[in-house]
Amino acid sequence: RRDAMPPMSGVDAVAMSPGRERDDGVHSGTVGGFPASVLLSDDFDAQEFVARARRGTPLDDLLQDLQRHLLQLRESLVDTINHDYATFVGMASNLKGLDAALMRVRLP
Repeated sequence: RRDAMPPMSGVDAVAMSPGRERDDGVHSGTVGGFPASVLLSDDFDAQEFVARARRGTPLDDLLQDLQRHLLQLRESLVDTINHDYATFVGMASNLKGLDAALMRVRLP
């Protein structure tokens, strides 16, 4: 059982136990039988994750899980860009002429 594994270095064992998932869409599924949210850890170790995940998941299934998760991340990025596109364009237009203004401030 995965939840009975010894503590993992670099990955929070509590976060790795099944059923401990964030419900934020992209990171709410599972990858290799573990919550996708473990991939967000600052000290995430890919080699360690794969070594542990493949104990209970065939490599072909793990690959499919990772590819599915990558697709979800890409879709989320596109959704975020589309949602905030007007803000992004507005910020870009507000930056026009900023270089000249900064140069005037720098000059004595």
